[in-house]
Amino acid sequence: MGPILGGSPRIRFGANVNIACDGNSLTAGVGGYPWPNSLKAKTAFTGCTVSNFASAGHTTQQMISGAGEVDAAWVDGKTNVLVAWEGTNSICNVGRTAAQAAQEMADYIAGRLALHPWIILLGTCLPRQTNAGQAATTAQNAVIEAYNALLRANYRAYGAKGMFDVRAAGSPFNLADYQMATFESAYSSALWADSETGNHIHLSSAGYHVLDDSFIEPALKRLPAR
Repeated sequence: MGPILGGSPRIRFGANVNIACDGNSLTAGVGGYPWPNSLKAKTAFTGCTVSNFASAGHTTQQMISGAGEVDAAWVDGKTNVLVAWEGTNSICNVGRTAAQAAQEMADYIAGRLALHPWIILLGTCLPRQTNAGQAATTAQNAVIEAYNALLRANYRAYGAKGMFDVRAAGSPFNLADYQMATFESAYSSALWADSETGNHIHLSSAGYHVLDDSFIEPALKRLPAR
């Protein structure tokens, strides 16, 4: 049994734990490097198996259609954790509403749980700027925030056991507004990769470290053992 935190047994990470990561370019590591790489290098996760199945540009529907790799990553006899992080491409690239994107994530989770009892961790989405201009940037981020609110309210009902909130108060990724000047200021910092002029989306290697250290690792340590 793992240590008792808040009255619940938590996962004891080590060789008995198998972690699968799925999502879009932010898990694939565009702009820096994949955050799962730094996760498996951490002392707290020594011995864990960490696999990354994310692909740049993937939507949640593409995660669903390509989930065979994730399903095959399940290891009998181990504690199996799945970190799923998407929504932004479904909203911004495909035009899903917040409710549609949330339902697709719920469907993704349901599909995985129908085969194996994964312990699932979800994440809220980062804001993003589009080169289509201020109006488009404001509109897409309103949908992203509505999606984030649905995840916060319903992640347990979807079947997840925990979540990490990159938009929580005090987060370095919690931009005060969605004005172009705010994005330009944020992306000129060390945490963001300004590799796509006028279409800011990705983190730098330093940003992925902060994501891992301040959000994903603590959320993994809060997950229940079952």
